[in-house]
Amino acid sequence: MALDGPPAPRVGALPGSPTARALEMIDKGDTTAAVDFLQASVKRQFKDASAWHLLGLLRWARIAEVRGQTYVRRLDQIKEIAAADSSLRIATQLAPDSARYWLSLARFNIRSPFATTLYASQWNVKSAYKSAKANGEVDLLALASDLRGMTMWRRYEAVAHRGFTMERQSISDEALQNVPRDQMADAVASVLVRPKNFTGLTDYTAALDLFTEATEYEPTTQRYARHLFMALVEREQWPELLSVASRRAHAYPFDHSSRMARGLALHRLRRHAEARAAFDSAFVLMDDAEREWLTSLTRILKQRASTDPRQQGLDSASFRRMPPAQQQAFSQLFWFLNDDVSLSGTSIHHLEFLARVTYADLRFSDEDRGMRGAETDRGDVYIRYGPPDDKYTRHGDTANVSLNWVYNNPKAFFSFSLTPGFASVWFTQTTRTEFDYLKEIRPVTWNNVRAGAPLDTIPLHVARFRGSRDSTDVVVAARVPLDSLLGDIELEDMPVMLRVRAMDAASRSRTIDSTTQTVGRPAAAPSREKSWRLRADSGVSILRVEALQPDVDRAARAVSVLAPLSTRGFDMSDIMLGSPPGNEAGAITTAPRRWNDAGMTPRTGVLGEQRVLGLLWEVYEPSVRDGAMQYHVDITLRPKSEPGSMPPIAALPMLGVKLVERFARAVKQSVRPDGISISYERAPPVPAAGPAVSVEYLSIDLSNQPRGRYELTVSIEDPITKKRSARTAVVVLP
Repeated sequence: MALDGPPAPRVGALPGSPTARALEMIDKGDTTAAVDFLQASVKRQFKDASAWHLLGLLRWARIAEVRGQTYVRRLDQIKEIAAADSSLRIATQLAPDSARYWLSLARFNIRSPFATTLYASQWNVKSAYKSAKANGEVDLLALASDLRGMTMWRRYEAVAHRGFTMERQSISDEALQNVPRDQMADAVASVLVRPKNFTGLTDYTAALDLFTEATEYEPTTQRYARHLFMALVEREQWPELLSVASRRAHAYPFDHSSRMARGLALHRLRRHAEARAAFDSAFVLMDDAEREWLTSLTRILKQRASTDPRQQGLDSASFRRMPPAQQQAFSQLFWFLNDDVSLSGTSIHHLEFLARVTYADLRFSDEDRGMRGAETDRGDVYIRYGPPDDKYTRHGDTANVSLNWVYNNPKAFFSFSLTPGFASVWFTQTTRTEFDYLKEIRPVTWNNVRAGAPLDTIPLHVARFRGSRDSTDVVVAARVPLDSLLGDIELEDMPVMLRVRAMDAASRSRTIDSTTQTVGRPAAAPSREKSWRLRADSGVSILRVEALQPDVDRAARAVSVLAPLSTRGFDMSDIMLGSPPGNEAGAITTAPRRWNDAGMTPRTGVLGEQRVLGLLWEVYEPSVRDGAMQYHVDITLRPKSEPGSMPPIAALPMLGVKLVERFARAVKQSVRPDGISISYERAPPVPAAGPAVSVEYLSIDLSNQPRGRYELTVSIEDPITKKRSARTAVVVLP
């Protein structure tokens, strides 16, 4: 039953009555003639309640678009509103036992923008409820129950989440008005006291009972079920919501709203795989427009285009201009980059997005005013930043109530203005300005997803080498943080899931490796290194390495962008870090032709007790003179300062360097205040076959270096063409 306009005037017309004749005119498309006829009829037969009712509905239909406006410019529309109001009221006075007439008047008043008229609708609804119950009109009793429930709900919203001080006084914004926004969370926590029972309990309970009653009287009407869902999500009653939504989804297989509510409840109960299935089943039942409206990325993207070329396309305006196929590819890439881990079988951040949109649509919608919850101010904030860490209401000097949401991360404070009796809530002007700024610099956060066990970071080192003409060989080394994944669990054997995935520029995803390892907890090392080799196609690719301990839902992740190397001309590969090159004895007996011939185990560059580090890189197409390739090598090692810290002043100790025999000449070392430099000349023979590639490798002993992070740079120069190329890696000495 849609309540966004006048009800259909098809019930209660006796054959041959003025109402029946007017309906015949309406069926022929002549509503003007019907209005004129009814006006003349009620003048002759003033006590014809049916005619007055139909006349009121027709007049309402004429001004339905402006009924909710606080200021109506046209005099004829103002007169039509007054005439509709009078006609509907007269009908209720002539037939006070008609629930239908009372409901029409109540709905007309609910659409009013004025509090006095809205409050009057409460008595209209009570009269409708009483008449419907006396007459046994189940369908009208269901609607009356729902409208009474919404009356109690609007009363509840005005007093819910009242904030009090320790002196049991209503919290005042005066004590907080000079507090910076990034300190508001701490300030509110220091003064706010919650009562034992939440404020508005009586009104909330009454609304919940009435919504339940409406669904029992008329279970097929989606509006009543959505209001019941609204009351349950407000108090985060997820098991109850799951039970109600599941029963309704089973009874009405085509009700996508109940399936979305199931998905929300299951996700909040951390049953993520079931939540994904519930959301997917709901999307199958929706039309394309509704599905696009719910899932569009524009809800969490920046609103304006960035001047940074690296951020192009990451705004809602650019997204809307994309063709549908490109939008789909962009969405896949967005969630590939932004989801924390997908090892549990589903994308948690994407599920959280769907849960937030569903929550906003159920909690903040107002059908009586044609508002979808996801489009409201509260809905916009909730979808971007999730549930607030704290919220409270305050009654000020004006009729409006101040509703405040506090977030710890981002440090934010949102204030909304709420008029008692109305479901609509909007930003204060100051908050709107601050929100517009915040969503440009931080358009979305996912802090509530893993509040108990934050997502850890996997240290990663990636080295790229020239492959064939249209591909790049990639070596990936990762350091899996077992200590944070296992937490305080003391079980002897714990599974740890590991997955490596890549996505190319066409948003095609492929899994490189997916394994589950059993880790002995008492003897487990704090971390474990693992490496993979893959071939990336031409173009930019995205690499993800994920780890998950499923029993406690602890996870870690790393994301890296794989840009292709140049395919021709003088250049060098990335620096591969690892064990000292060679066989078990530490020696290389035959000069390797390519990087994978050197017998080196890749590492991330985070060294343990063994502080001898192997380095390997390739040099491509240097100049040739006298049958040998010519180039110069410089290696520098510098302490890497943390942001905001002062760089070290003292010189580093002398670095012990071990170069592979036969391949280094005239090595020069120098120690400077900012680090250590190593340089040498190279003239390896030109390969007899294949491309002009030289493999450089050596070992450096860092046992004398102090702890910290170091920046290792290798640069090469062609002495003939003077072309240069350089690569950098980070080395960590714990």
